[in-house]
Amino acid sequence: MPRGFTSGDFLVDTSTLGQVNLIVQSGGFALQYWDGTNTTANNAVDGGTSTWNTTTTNWTNATGTVNAPWQSGFAVFQGSAGSVTLGQDIALEGMQFRTTGYTIEGSDFALAGGPETIIRVDPAITATVNAVRRAPG
Repeated sequence: MPRGFTSGDFLVDTSTLGQVNLIVQSGGFALQYWDGTNTTANNAVDGGTSTWNTTTTNWTNATGTVNAPWQSGFAVFQGSAGSVTLGQDIALEGMQFRTTGYTIEGSDFALAGGPETIIRVDPAITATVNAVRRAPG
């Protein structure tokens, strides 16, 4: 284990066929999957169109077994594509797009992330981020 890290700082993500992704964040993180309008667990990551804020339980885990509000960690967008509208300023560590067609709309709100914030679009996938990005705080 590298100095300064604990086992809780690492996540091995194998949910993308043919890929093994190591996600590392000092101090721990929350890897959350966009569940769109779905606010209760249904054993699926549904995706789709809805509003992103820190109160609605439209984020789930990789297997869709638990839903929770946004925890300011790493966002994964897959399932059905849609328009995701920021309902407030959103702090995040990063985001990944696994499905073509997602649009993040900022309206009057921004994505707040540091210079090391990751925005990843998987191969052969397209996504649009139409939101201001600024430093947290």
